[in-house]
Amino acid sequence: MIKKGSHLDGVEPINEKKIDNCELIKILSFKAGNSKDSRYLKNIIINSDVYDKSGYSGNSVLICKGKNNNYVVKISKNGSLIDEFISYKYFYKLHLTSKPIKYFKNNEYEFLLSEYIDLPTAGFYFDSYQEIADFFGKELRKFHDMNLIQNKFNEKEYNLFKNKYLLSYNRALENDVGLIYMTEYLNDVDIEKMKKYLINNKEFLYKNEVLVHGDFNPNNVFIDNNMNIKIIDFCDAGICNKHYDIFWTMFMIIIFSGILKDKKKILECEKIFLNAYGIDKINNEELLFFKYFACLYWKQHDEITRINIL
Repeated sequence: MIKKGSHLDGVEPINEKKIDNCELIKILSFKAGNSKDSRYLKNIIINSDVYDKSGYSGNSVLICKGKNNNYVVKISKNGSLIDEFISYKYFYKLHLTSKPIKYFKNNEYEFLLSEYIDLPTAGFYFDSYQEIADFFGKELRKFHDMNLIQNKFNEKEYNLFKNKYLLSYNRALENDVGLIYMTEYLNDVDIEKMKKYLINNKEFLYKNEVLVHGDFNPNNVFIDNNMNIKIIDFCDAGICNKHYDIFWTMFMIIIFSGILKDKKKILECEKIFLNAYGIDKINNEELLFFKYFACLYWKQHDEITRINIL
């Protein structure tokens, strides 16, 4: 049964908003220039119905629905899309995502074009938090068991992905406040204690090392009729301890199921998810490390603004 999932109070679902593609072409003529790549992109847009589906990542996300093909266009100013393009090429070879089409940049912006996945997201697929917790625990375990690091990055790409979570770790230690939803979930607002734990256990960052997705949540996972998955949104992919994915995915299941304020349901959801992943594969100290890591690193949604391109 396909149905609409719940969301955290105060956090709106990401809905598609139709935009004027002629007006967008005028904007892109200024933002993207007149290179061969930008002309290719504008040709797709002018022949499509275009929808803004930007979320909380800081990027603009456009869905272009044409007569024959549908595309996703991402636009960013922060330099992260080259990482995502590499990830798309990598995961496309493993049949886990849509086909990456093109990446290009100019002095101010970068652009990523990929095929659109026309499947329901997991956030709309399940009837209960128990079902989605079980499914995501098993699928995340499969994802990690692919031993993705050894499935070959070149040295430059490997260093790029390895460095991403070290930078995130350093930024986490610089913040003076935790994500409010996370502190409520943890029942803990002692930021200095969290920082001390991160500093004293920094070696956890690369224990149990895999290529983590970074945001393996119900909005980024699509399911076909045979329960096979496709994954999008690789801007947070990097080489790190698998417990980052384990915790963040578990937390996002709780958020999307709308049970954050129900401690009994949270405990049940965690138990189902961790058992589905494999409780024998979980290190509780490392899991705690990434609970604190995520709490300190992620900003409130109302502090994040996408680039003003539309």
